[in-house]
Parts: sequence; structure tokens; C-alpha cells
Amino acid sequence: MLSLRRSSLVFVLLFGGIPVAQAFDLFDATHLLELRQGSRLSQKVGGVRTLSYESAYGGSISMLDWYETDWVDMHAAFLTQLNRQFGVIWGFSTGEKGEKYRIAPSFKLGFVYSASLGRGARFSIRAHRVFSGRLTEKSCTADYGDIGGIREVNCRLAASLMQPEETLRFNFNEKPTDRNFLAIEFRKEF
Repeated sequence: MLSLRRSSLVFVLLFGGIPVAQAFDLFDATHLLELRQGSRLSQKVGGVRTLSYESAYGGSISMLDWYETDWVDMHAAFLTQLNRQFGVIWGFSTGEKGEKYRIAPSFKLGFVYSASLGRGARFSIRAHRVFSGRLTEKSCTADYGDIGGIREVNCRLAASLMQPEETLRFNFNEKPTDRNFLAIEFRKEF
């Protein structure tokens, strides 16, 4: 049986044209960067849960049943340091779903590079990309009575003055807002 802690991996990196071979323990070289529950997309759906509207028959229609969830999207991100200057950022999210919406699970991949430029000067660059993680929303079927009949409509806008077909373009269909990240830093100590 192989132990992750005991197994050493050899990586050969060609960085700046110079091959660098380094043996290291994968477990010891990996560090937790982020662990959180929730996201901007989760918060957006959370705001919908408190909404309600009145039906044509005078009853209250609550969004809570359609937009509640048993599990809020969980995010984890790690840094695996390959050498003193370079590391790989990787992570994932679990996703989230309710009866009328879904936040797809996601995968994060990126890198960090840092170099000393001599005498208190340092350059670093950090970038990552989130793959998947889209928020999508299902529509509802509403009965508009003798005049409108039964129609497909955006659940949140069923009681609006808009035509039911027009409301469908407002269904959630959004990528994570933080899906692309780039930070470049130059630091000089005086």
C-alpha cells in the first residue's frame, strides 16, 4: 500500500531554459489556500428565497420551497509548491441545487510565480481560472386563467406585468464572477 506522505515524486521543470529536478513529498508541498462555504452565486439565489407573490386566487406563492437547498456550495483551493519560485493552484467546489436552480460543481487551476530581483526587490504573478460552476434556473408553469392560459414563465417574475415568454430571458444563466483572476506585483523595500 502506497502512502501519499511517504511517496516522493520527481518533477523536472524547464523554467527559464534551466532544467530543475526536485524530489519532494506531495503532501508536505501542498497548502490550503481557501476553504469557504457559499459564493456570490449562492448569495444571489439566497436573496430569492425571501420573495413571494400573490396568485390570481389570492394565495401567497413563496419562493422558499423552490430555491431552498440542503447543501450550500463549498469551495476549497490548494497550492502545491513545486520549487521555491513556482507553484500550482488547484481546487474545486461541490456545487449546489434546489428544485428550480443549480450551481454546477467547478474546478480551479492556476499558478503562482515569485522571483527575487535583488536588493529587496521582488516580482510575483498569480493567475487562476475556474472551469464550470455555472448557475442555471428552471422555469415554472403558470395558469393565467381564461385570458392567458397555461404558460411557461420565469418563476421569480410570474406575477410581473411582462409577457410570460419575455420573463424567460431573465432565468439565471451565469458563470462564476471570479472565474478569471490575474495579479501582478512588484515590491521594492527601501
